[in-house]
Amino acid sequence: MDACHILFGQPWQFDNKVIHEGWKNTYTFHKDTKKIILVPSKEEVIPKPKQGEGVNLLSMAKFEAAAEESGVVYVLVGKE
Repeated sequence: MDACHILFGQPWQFDNKVIHEGWKNTYTFHKDTKKIILVPSKEEVIPKPKQGEGVNLLSMAKFEAAAEESGVVYVLVGKE
């Protein structure tokens, strides 16, 4: 199943004579004498954090200092 099947549905593709190019992963159709080509979005690749980076844990002293500085503390408690 393809995203366009969900977004537009196969009846939409049939009614608009949509051409799917599998190799390029594009959809082409005509709308009011204009040729429209739908292409995949170019997502940015986010690099993985290096060792020691990206960890959101604080020591007790740093947590207390941050809580005292901001004056607001939110707590998330997980339960099974």
